[in-house]
Amino acid sequence: MLLWPRPVWPLGLLVFLTGDRDTRLTLRFEKQEPVSFTVAQLESVAQFMGGAVEAERLPRLHRVGGEAGEADHPSIALARDGALWVAWQEYRGGSERVLARRLAGGAWGETAVVAEGADAFKTAVAEAGDARLWVVWAARENTEWRLWGRSFDGTRWAPSEKLTASPGPNFHHKLVADHAGRLWLVWQGFVDGQSDIFLRLYEAGR
Repeated sequence: MLLWPRPVWPLGLLVFLTGDRDTRLTLRFEKQEPVSFTVAQLESVAQFMGGAVEAERLPRLHRVGGEAGEADHPSIALARDGALWVAWQEYRGGSERVLARRLAGGAWGETAVVAEGADAFKTAVAEAGDARLWVVWAARENTEWRLWGRSFDGTRWAPSEKLTASPGPNFHHKLVADHAGRLWLVWQGFVDGQSDIFLRLYEAGR
């Protein structure tokens, strides 16, 4: 039997505040002594009253997408210039779109529409050694699911490319860049009723 450190998630408060490391918070209870601590004490989980009270600092949340529809299956990649790219699919008005957005210098850029108009399933994103960002997604073509990709050179998006030839379905894809700048794309595909794992490599612009 597994014994988890926290078998039951406790009741808690989520507090939004402004201040600095010296900002102090005080929690007051009806039948217990107050608990007081500073933001600086929350570098790790702080415990009080023998562990009965815990306080921790959470990351700041940013809404990346989904304002106009249902956003699902996000993927994220760190670019060589330190920027972050997020790709996701979004359902709106009866159709799917694949979107991407860049975070650089603490500011989010405009949302780019990578693909739209077809049923989509999951995204993957990575930057190659030639500084091209690639977004890959599965989309239904007639009755078959195939993988598609589209690259961004920093100025414009190239036309979409079909990355799988087998009837499929092809999905559950992952995309990662290695230290040499090559992109490794793996996915689950079906040929003659047999499920297999496939690999395709992007190198030297191909």
